[in-house]
Amino acid sequence: MHDSMYNNPAVQENVKKLKEWGVSFIGPHSDGVRAKAASREEVVAYVIKTMSKDDLKGKRVLVIGGRSEEPIDSMRMITNRSTGLMATHIAERAFERGADTELWMGGCSVPLPGYIRTKRFETVSDLIKMAKEIDHDVVIVPAALADFSPKDKVSGKISSSKGVNLALDPVPKALPVIRSKCRNVIGFKAESEMARKELVDKARLRLKEYDLKAIIANDIDVAGKSSASVILVTPDSEKDISGPKADVADSILTYCAGIL
Repeated sequence: MHDSMYNNPAVQENVKKLKEWGVSFIGPHSDGVRAKAASREEVVAYVIKTMSKDDLKGKRVLVIGGRSEEPIDSMRMITNRSTGLMATHIAERAFERGADTELWMGGCSVPLPGYIRTKRFETVSDLIKMAKEIDHDVVIVPAALADFSPKDKVSGKISSSKGVNLALDPVPKALPVIRSKCRNVIGFKAESEMARKELVDKARLRLKEYDLKAIIANDIDVAGKSSASVILVTPDSEKDISGPKADVADSILTYCAGIL
């Protein structure tokens, strides 16, 4: 279907009447020349959305995931382990539960849902600049963001035939900036080989420091895996959640629905 046909007033009037009767439309999406039919992935997502609970209907949900990538030179970078899988699961389930969903993704190694509005970032500084656009009911941040960035970025490629002394500077923390734009922020805290109580205590310190609604605390061992064991930590409670990451995402969204 050409855009000119879809923009025809008679067609638009018929579409309006059908929507008033309760008919749902999936697509089309315009590329400026043609109106393209929705993908199979999008059709399936809308069917699941129709059959799912709609406890997030009318809520604006932003998910920030993936890994930041701080350049050393034009080829190399400092980054963290993150596939972006948890973020995509949260965004997909938020969409299916009726939310107006947006996904901001850094580096990742999973397919991104084409039916969800998505923006990309590379560095922590990029993300902080984007934060001024936040106008959402809740922001969920499973992103693996760097704590340090090379002091001197080199244009081009550093020769591999000689050693490199790499000086690192701390990067600004993104969570306080995000919190200044939204009162409902869910952060993530990953630690290594830490006892449960110590992990919860550290999460609560971060919770208080940044005035967050909740922290999802977990061991770094879950990075890249399809399942996870996490603790949802609030100022006065903690809840263990285990299972496939899609189920963990659902539990996190159930908490979000309860505070919105």
